[in-house]
Amino acid sequence: ATFLFVRQILAPGRGQLAAFGLALFGTGIGWLAVPFGLTPVDLQVPEAIPFMTAYVNAHFPAAAALLIFSVTAIASSYPAWLIYLASLGLSLIQPFGSLTVGASLGAWVLVEAIVRHKPDGGPASEPGSERRRPQQMGVAAFLLGALPVLVYDFGVIRTHPVLGGWAAQNVTPSPSLIETLLGYGLLVPLAVIGIRAARLRERSESRLLVSWVLVNGLLLYGPFLLQRRLSLGLFFPLAALAGLGLERLASSRRRFSLLLVGTLAFSLPSNGLVIASGLSSVARGDPALVVVRHDEVLTQWIGDHLIDSELILAGPRTGNRLPAYTPARVIYGHPFETPKAAEWRAELVRLFGWDQDPANGLERLRNLGVRYVLYSSEEMAIGSPSWIPELDLVHEVGVGRLYKVPTP
Repeated sequence: ATFLFVRQILAPGRGQLAAFGLALFGTGIGWLAVPFGLTPVDLQVPEAIPFMTAYVNAHFPAAAALLIFSVTAIASSYPAWLIYLASLGLSLIQPFGSLTVGASLGAWVLVEAIVRHKPDGGPASEPGSERRRPQQMGVAAFLLGALPVLVYDFGVIRTHPVLGGWAAQNVTPSPSLIETLLGYGLLVPLAVIGIRAARLRERSESRLLVSWVLVNGLLLYGPFLLQRRLSLGLFFPLAALAGLGLERLASSRRRFSLLLVGTLAFSLPSNGLVIASGLSSVARGDPALVVVRHDEVLTQWIGDHLIDSELILAGPRTGNRLPAYTPARVIYGHPFETPKAAEWRAELVRLFGWDQDPANGLERLRNLGVRYVLYSSEEMAIGSPSWIPELDLVHEVGVGRLYKVPTP
C-alpha cells in the first residue's frame, strides 16, 4: 500500500524512493530527548510511526494500509466500489482513521474548488483537471463507506450506559507539542522544504498532501478525548513531502543517497530503542510481557473446562489476559476498556487484601456474582485474603490455584 501511495501521489523521480524508505523505516529523533525526561511520540505512540504501527499489533497496520490505500485510490481515480470497500474496512477496524482522512479529504475538496474557480484560471488550466470528477466520486464513495459506521459508533456511545462510561474514561490526549515535533523529527523540516518542490499550483495530489498534514496536525490538538488515536496515517504524507524535500536538496545522485541514508541513520536509534526495550523486558522476565509456565497451563485448563461466561476474580494483569484465552469474564482487566475501571480495580485490591471476617468476604464475592477465584503469583503479591481457606479448590498448577466460591 505504501509503494502504491508514493508511486501514484508523487511525480516520478528520486523523491518516490526517498518517501518509500522514510515511510517504512523512518521515525523521529526522540532518542535525543530521553536524557531530558521527555518521551516523544516515536517512543510511545504506536499509531504515529509506521514502523511501530507494524511492530505493536495486527489491527493498526491493517488500518494504516486501508487508510493510505483509500487516499491513493481517490487521488488515482480507482473504481468507486473499491474505495467504498476500503473505507468500510477502515471504519470497522479503526474509525479514528476514517475521521482524520474524511476531514482531510473535505479540506482538499474545498481547496480544489477554490483553485478551480480562480479568476486567473479554470479547469483546463491545470494538467489532469479532467480527473476531478472521478476524484470527487471517490471522496463520496469514501464518505459513504465511513459515515454509517461513524454515526452508529457515535450514537451507541451516547446512548448505551456501559459504552458511555467506557468512552468517558478512555482518554488518550496527544503528547506535548515538543514531544510530537521531536517524534516526527527530521521529517518536519524536510516536509517544509518539500512543499516548495511539490508544485502546488500544478498538482492536485500535492495539495492533497498539504491538506492532509495541516488538517490532521490540527486534529491532534483539537477538543477531542482521543487525540492520540488521530495520529494514525499522518506519517505518510509527511514522508511523501519529506521525500520531495530530500530530492530538492540533492544536486546529484550521490548527494541524494548520502542525504537519504543520513536521515534514516539519524532516526533509526528510536526504532532500536523500541525494540531494545521489549527485548530487555523479556530478558528480565517482566510479567507485563512474560507469562510464567504454571499460569499459562492454568489459563489453558480454564479455557478447556469452563464453557459458560463465569465471572472470575483475578489480578489486573491476569484479568487482562483471561478473556482472550477463556470464556470467562473478569472483575477488572484494563484501565480503559473495563467500564468504571478505577472503581473495579479498587474493589479488586480490597478483596485480595481482605483481612476481616471471612464470612463477610464470601458474602461480598457472592453479591458481586464471582463464581471462581484465580490465586497465583500476581494475586499473592496483592494480599492474602482471609476468605481463601473457605473456597473449594478446583485445579492447581505450581503455585497457581483456581478456586470455586461455594454456594451458601
